[in-house]
Amino acid sequence: MKQMLMRSWLCILLLLIMTIGGCAVPPARDLDKDSARIHDLSIADVSEKRPIKTIGIIGGVSWASSIEYYRIMNELARDRLGGLSSAQILMYSIEFGEFSKQERLADKGDWTLMTQTILDAARRLERGGADFIVIASNTINSLAGAVEQEVGLPVLHIADATGEAIQKKGLRTVALLGTKYTMEQPFYRDRLKKYGVEAPGIVPACKTLRTTTASNSRSR
Repeated sequence: MKQMLMRSWLCILLLLIMTIGGCAVPPARDLDKDSARIHDLSIADVSEKRPIKTIGIIGGVSWASSIEYYRIMNELARDRLGGLSSAQILMYSIEFGEFSKQERLADKGDWTLMTQTILDAARRLERGGADFIVIASNTINSLAGAVEQEVGLPVLHIADATGEAIQKKGLRTVALLGTKYTMEQPFYRDRLKKYGVEAPGIVPACKTLRTTTASNSRSR
């Protein structure tokens, strides 16, 4: 009996000591709240230090150039952010077999199907969470304005990136090489003018070359 009373008093004394000394264990739910709060603060801290935007790439036209865009973007992210960093990318790769047929129609003046394909690709990227769009093709950048208007995402125009790079090198006159459409239409050359860059002489030269080639073919 005495031993039981002694044990009871010892237990009471221990509880009093722990309570007075602040050693009482907090409820488990409070620990959970503290852990959650620390986790949220850690995420907020990382987000404030390194806000990363999601790049949306319209690729597949053709896939060979898409590989280069993907590689270069990741290399730049690694070099600028360090460590194991990479670019946050969404890519929609268009099936080129069908698209090449649409290109031939566009070359004859009918851009309906090609425009629909590009807008569909852009909408898919927008739904996926892309913050802006890059079109991995010189010629298809002529539809950048339509994408911005119809989809509501900004397009990083290839001619702007080119113009900035040329400007940094201190050049004023360059030769523009590309598809017939890219060289003949003003969408690229006019955009370069914003950076004080001229790209003259290519279109007349190409027309002369085609005329000369056609004449030579007929004379054979």
